[in-house]
Amino acid sequence: MSRLLVTGASGLLGANLVLLTLGRRRQLLPRGWAAAAAVSPPLDLAACAAALEAPGNGPYQHYFMRMLSEAYRRRHAARPDLFAAGRELGLRSVREYDDRITAPFGGYESAAQYYERSSAGPWLAAIDRPALVLAAQDDPMIPQASVLGWPVSATVTRQILATGGHVGFVARSQAPGWFWAPERALDFLADAAPD
Repeated sequence: MSRLLVTGASGLLGANLVLLTLGRRRQLLPRGWAAAAAVSPPLDLAACAAALEAPGNGPYQHYFMRMLSEAYRRRHAARPDLFAAGRELGLRSVREYDDRITAPFGGYESAAQYYERSSAGPWLAAIDRPALVLAAQDDPMIPQASVLGWPVSATVTRQILATGGHVGFVARSQAPGWFWAPERALDFLADAAPD
């Protein structure tokens, strides 16, 4: 049987989704899913939305809002019958976007309900296979307390470095470039699920 080793990075919540799936849907996972690594996971979506709203995080908020607004316009262009024109206009924060767009299209009553039901943090204790949670104390979007605030199962390894920012972890590596996180994730996966 082949092994499935999964890695997710925060970008568009990939790391959160990997951990959420491991915890909430563990009975439905293929038997071959051996281990996972999550780099800079937003385990508490409400705390991360609040962090984005901090005064120093304006550039990040602006970046995400531009990206989300463009994505919504593409959806509208592809399916104007489902996505009303201009629904993204006037939104200034990810929380506002999630309240007006993500939540209703995802079947949630509000951003708060979406954050509560879609955060992986509460599910870390249910994970039954090796999983790495790699985070940084200086991540501007993911408060350290939101990574440490959840009980974890014996199969979950939390590694929180003093520096690394958001998915940065710049250091010498064997791969081209200077990003250390992919090497750490691959080493963890190789150790957690040897051939």
